This record gives sequence, C-alpha cells and structure tokens, in this order.
Amino acid sequence: MVSGPMTSRHDTQRLTIGDRTKAMVAGPNIVPAAIAGFLLCMLIGGLILFRSHRMRATPATTEEVEASVTVTPATSTVYANTRRYVGRLEPWAHAMVGPKTLSAYVAAVMVRPGDDVVKGDVLATLDCRNALAASPQHQAPDAALSRAAGDCTFRAPFDGEVATRTADPGTFVAPGQAILTLVDRSTVRLVIDVPEADFNAVKPGTAVTIRSLATGGTVTSRISRRAPAADMNSHAVSVEIDLTDDEQMLPLGTTAEVTSQLGEPAAASEIPATAAKVRGDIATVMVLDGETVSRVRVKLLGERDGKVYVEPSLAAGTQVVVDSNRQLRDGDHVVVRKDEP
Repeated sequence: MVSGPMTSRHDTQRLTIGDRTKAMVAGPNIVPAAIAGFLLCMLIGGLILFRSHRMRATPATTEEVEASVTVTPATSTVYANTRRYVGRLEPWAHAMVGPKTLSAYVAAVMVRPGDDVVKGDVLATLDCRNALAASPQHQAPDAALSRAAGDCTFRAPFDGEVATRTADPGTFVAPGQAILTLVDRSTVRLVIDVPEADFNAVKPGTAVTIRSLATGGTVTSRISRRAPAADMNSHAVSVEIDLTDDEQMLPLGTTAEVTSQLGEPAAASEIPATAAKVRGDIATVMVLDGETVSRVRVKLLGERDGKVYVEPSLAAGTQVVVDSNRQLRDGDHVVVRKDEP
C-alpha cells in the first residue's frame, strides 16, 4: 500500500473556492490602477506636445519697440515749505438790537440792511403803551422805568452797518428777540482753526498770505493772536488775523485761504507732478539722455499746485518725461513727440 498525502474530493473543492475568492478581491483593485496609469500617460504626452509647440514657435525679436514720449525741461526756482488753512471772515463787532425786559409791538424801524449808521442813531422803536414786563416784578413802575431807560427806543451802540433786519413795524417782539443786527467791519477778523501739530507754526506775528475766495483778492498780513489751548473736541487751535477794511470790500461770513511759510526759501528745480513718482521724500523721474531714457532719483522738497519741487541736483534744463505710450525702463530707446502747431 502506497503511503503519502491524500487529498479528498472535499479538500479539492475547498481550495478551488479559496482561489476564486482571491481572484474576486484582486480583480477590482486592478481597475483604478489602470485608470491612473492611463491618465498619467495622457498628462506626460500633453506636456511633451506643449514643449514641442513652444520650440516650434517663432522666437521673440530682440529689438524693443520704441516708446513715444513727451518731455519738458526742469526749471530753476526757489521753494519754501508752506501750510495752508481755510478761515472765515467775521466782523470786529457784532450786536443784536432788541428789547431786554419788555414785550411789545414794533412801532418803527428806520434802517435796512446795508445802511451805515453812527453811534447813537435811532434804529427802531417799540409801541410801549401796552408793553408787558418780562416777569411779575417788572410791572407798572418798573415798566415805566424801563421805558425811561430807553428800552422802547433802540440806538446804534457803535459806528457800523446794518447786517440784517428781522422785524417790521407791527411785529410783536419779546425780550431777547432781535429786531436787527449791526456789525462793524472797518476791521475784519479772519478766524482759522489750525491743527494742534501746527501750534508753533502760527505764532503771533507770523507773516501770511490771504486770498478771499469770494472776491479773488490777495493781501498779506500777520497773525494777530493765537488761543493758548486747543479745543477739547476738535483738537484745533483758534487763530485770528485782523484785516483793515475801511472800504468794506470783504464780505462777512465768507471764507479765505491762508498760506503760512515755514522756514527760508531754498534753491529748487520745478517739474510737473506727472513727471515724478513720489515715495516718501524721494522723487523718481525718467530723464532723456540722447535717444534713451534713464531713471533718476532726487530728494523731494515739496509739492504744490500740480508741481513737484526737488533739489537742484536735477539741473535746470534737464528734459524729463511727462508722458509715455508704455512703461519705461532704464536704457529704453524713445522717440520724442513733436509739439503740434
């Protein structure tokens, strides 16, 4: 009898089932791997085609297209740092004329806005025959005393001009209600509010230039007075400038521009603001050098009214680019546009 391992039919059937199970588990994993491989091949092929296309493309020309520019010369000037403020024109004196203790009808008003008056002139009167005192203690005898003191007749408290008339005859007025207002503008006060950082720049006596926005006129003057403290809310310091206006040319309530110079004027070169790129205290300009341009950096002194002021190391007469049809780089070849006739 031959000895050795013996395999039953049942064992053979069990092995066959196990092999089928392994094949079923391995089968689904093969599909994603095949897809990933296919996509990788497609990607590599696309890259190869892209590189091949770029190699066949026409190479860029080495010659740059000429830029078209407009230039202007820098000019020699002097420059001083300045501060600008906007202020309001107010009268030297202002009075509201009306009753203090009596309520009554207006009997007459003798003046109209724009009229000049002299101190002591009668401006208006009240019909005090049925006047009412402002409080119970101001009855008949006190009312008579008020009338005797002039509370029914109003006179100009100073030489001046009638600014407004707010009541006509027949109007009932009460204490504190104005019949008209009187101003003295032989001297006008220009009041400006200055940032606290400029406190030392607006000392009394500082020279200023003033331009009236209403009339366009320009005058020079000096700061008359400065408040000792800043406003608690706005942190601004009130400054006043007295302006003599005997001819009464400055309209009250209008605004004026005040320019104050800081320091002494210094030599400078002036160029249009469009010719410079400013960053901090450095201005960068493109300068024409023959048929090419070069970038030049120069110290900035200041800017004003569309002009840039730089140190005179940028010499007067230097041609600077103010406009170009494209962005410029150092050494670019340029064509200067001719001025049209």
